[in-house]
Amino acid sequence: MSRKVEGERRDPKFDEIVTHLVAGDPSFGEATRTPLAWNKAAQVALVVVAAIAWAGLSVLMVVWGWRGALVAVPIVVVAVVIAVRLAGGGGAGAQTGNAVSPAPDDEP
Repeated sequence: MSRKVEGERRDPKFDEIVTHLVAGDPSFGEATRTPLAWNKAAQVALVVVAAIAWAGLSVLMVVWGWRGALVAVPIVVVAVVIAVRLAGGGGAGAQTGNAVSPAPDDEP
């Protein structure tokens, strides 16, 4: 993380606003997404399956030529999209998907 971003995150005004929001609606503080936790055996199994699939797609592209590439490329794209979604990098919607809107403030 760059120093500029770190400095922006340590802004006292921002911290004050967040503290006020969490104090006003405690569920606001719980509206964060926890990343998917994988145990070691699942990680190893996933890597082995991915390696076998990659080898199979490589052979497919060599054997079938351009038709194999037409099959392999969409499969790789879908696999990358799924991997990004599972890793928690699914964009802003994944970060705020379970967020609850705070109640409006009665203060002026």
